[in-house]
Formats: sequence, structure tokens, C-alpha cells
Amino acid sequence: MDTQTQERKEHKGKQRVVEPDTGPTPADLLKAVGVSFQKKLAKARAAGPAQRLAEPWVAVGHLDPETTETELRAHFTHAGAVRSVTIRYSSGTVDERVRTEGYRYAMIVFRDCGVAHDALLLSGSRVGASTYRIAVVSTLADLPEIRALAKAAVTASRNSAAASASTDAKPLTAEKTKLWLHRPDIRNQLALQAEKGKRVYELHGVEFTLETE
Repeated sequence: MDTQTQERKEHKGKQRVVEPDTGPTPADLLKAVGVSFQKKLAKARAAGPAQRLAEPWVAVGHLDPETTETELRAHFTHAGAVRSVTIRYSSGTVDERVRTEGYRYAMIVFRDCGVAHDALLLSGSRVGASTYRIAVVSTLADLPEIRALAKAAVTASRNSAAASASTDAKPLTAEKTKLWLHRPDIRNQLALQAEKGKRVYELHGVEFTLETE
């Protein structure tokens, strides 16, 4: 055996096998959530007596599209005994095969109203390896998805009203005045401004004068 062949064999024998870094396991992630939850719960208990929700359930928003009901059950078991977990869609269905565009949220039902209140402390946590921070709320109206929809609806309404008002952003004739004043909400707003002695009125950010001649 020549010298080079011998050196190659010796070098190969000394090579260290490096195991791939797979990161924390699902069990590690779940344990970390439990530790964090217990710290928050201890702090809450120190601040005052345990509280209870009116109903033994919470709603969960800002869900990762890949999060499963099984993962959610394991996640919320940190708070206490879970009776049921259901992922729903904004279309009202619970069947993934017929999901439509929109948002998905989860309903977590517990065996106790006190446990449901404690589960609110899991808001902001991550389920499994997900990068999404969930929002845990006690009413559906507080889901971030629903709040966003409500905000968008209000913005759209204001923009529509402003666009309508902008067409009359000038002195109004008697005929146009009648068209405006048939609406009680507009009458009330104009009356309040008139009481303050205003001659230039404003509706939805648009200023105008009101003439009845």
C-alpha cells in the first residue's frame, strides 16, 4: 500500500459524523408554551383571585392555515380540560373541502368557565412550529379578522359618504337642500352646527355653505 492511500484511509477514519440540526421537536415547543403559560398564570393569580367567563369557551383568531384541531387541543390543554375544538371558516362551514376565501378561526370549548378565562393568557403564543401568534378572545366580535372587516366597512362607508358630499361642496340651492334635509342624521348634524353659530357646515370632512334661496 502506497503512502498516499494510507493517508487517505487514516483521514477518512478520523472524519467526524455531524448530525443535522433539526431544531426543537414538537414536544419541546409544546413544553415551552406550557412553561410560559404557567408563569403568566402565576402572575395573574398573584394580582387577584381567579376569574371566570360567562361561557366555557374562547375563540381563536389569526390561525396558521396549516394549524390542525389536534394541535390546538394539545396547545389549549395547558389551560385545562378541553371538551371540543372546532375550526370554522368565515363562510360558516367547518368542512375544509368547501372552504371559500375569507378567514378561519377556532372555537375551543372547555369543561369549566374558569379554565376558559385562564386560556385567554395563551393569546400571543404560537401553536407548534407556526410563526403565527394566535389571538384568544372571549367574544367573536373581538376576533382580529372580524374587527378588520368592521374597520374596512366603516372606512368604505365614510369614503362613499365623502364622495357623495364632495359633489355638493358648494352653496346648495333650495332644491338640493331639500334632498339633504330629508335624512334625519344629516338634519341633526346640521342643527348641532347651527346652534354653534357656524355659517360653513361640514359633513364627512367636506365643507359647504347652505343656501335656501
